[in-house]
Amino acid sequence: MKILKSKTGLLAIVLLLIAVLIALLFYNRTKTEEESGGWRADKYYVSVNKAVLKNVSEEVTLTGTTNAFSDVNLISETTGRVTSVFFNTGDYVSKGKLLAQVDDELRLAAYENAKAIYEKVKKDFDRAQNLLAANSVTESQFESAKTALTQAETNLIVTRRQYQDTKITAPVSGFVTLKNIDVGYTLQGPPAPSFIANIADISRLKIKVLVSEKLAVTIKKGDKAKIETDVFPEKQFNGTVLSVSVKGDEAHTYPAELLIQNDNNLMKAGMFARVTLKSGIMKESLIIPRKALLESKKNSGVFIVQEGKARFRKIVTGIETGTEIEVLSGINKGDLVVTSGQSLLKDGFAVEIVE
Repeated sequence: MKILKSKTGLLAIVLLLIAVLIALLFYNRTKTEEESGGWRADKYYVSVNKAVLKNVSEEVTLTGTTNAFSDVNLISETTGRVTSVFFNTGDYVSKGKLLAQVDDELRLAAYENAKAIYEKVKKDFDRAQNLLAANSVTESQFESAKTALTQAETNLIVTRRQYQDTKITAPVSGFVTLKNIDVGYTLQGPPAPSFIANIADISRLKIKVLVSEKLAVTIKKGDKAKIETDVFPEKQFNGTVLSVSVKGDEAHTYPAELLIQNDNNLMKAGMFARVTLKSGIMKESLIIPRKALLESKKNSGVFIVQEGKARFRKIVTGIETGTEIEVLSGINKGDLVVTSGQSLLKDGFAVEIVE
């Protein structure tokens, strides 16, 4: 029994020593990896492209203020007391949505009466027309029936419109920026109509800029533009030239208007914005593939290959042309820029170029 206990104790000591040894080995390996920046392969395989000179169109940056695509002041088409209101400032309303109701009792009665009169006069006219064909009424009697029908139809149209005007609806889709009525208000119709609300459609925005005479003859309707704002510094919006005026001012600048796609209504009307347009004037620039960039456009960097080693270079970028981008500084013509495999690299890593 004593021998068995002795062997068991010895086995436990041996197992404990093995566990301690394994722990020490793991600790030393982890510490070595931490001190050396982590495990890495002996060599990384990358694809490269040469930085080359190409002719690209120069860009011009202008400033302006965004405006709603539609900015509508809703006014009253009728006179009467407001009985119901179905909107508030800040609400999004769709075109045709009922916003308010004006007392319609008298106008509804007038419309129903006009409709009844029209239906009777229409029957009289149809009968007179049939009798005229049978030579049973005179031409004068038929013309009287025709005139009565025209008058009844006119009265029906007028009273129907007056009744419809008691239901105030949204003329466009957009956000209510100002509400000027409430239940109990008395509205006035033309010629001095009451102001009801302002509705702004910002699903698209317009921006007006002043362009030089040189730019006025090179840009045209449909040209693309980049829009940037201080409010969203990391986001770029897409714009399109809507028009360029044919008439300049005394400073020889020409008004141009652009349309901005405003997804999710992110931008607001009245924001300051920078508009970047291609001028059409060509210049020679250093170009690399856009996919070579590792960081954001405002803090860009690439890896180049020199003597079998990856070298990180901070660069300043310029014009983007589809899948390529201009480099203003940081690398030179002919440098081998890594375009695939760069996400695993660090400065000084050994690399091998593959096709």
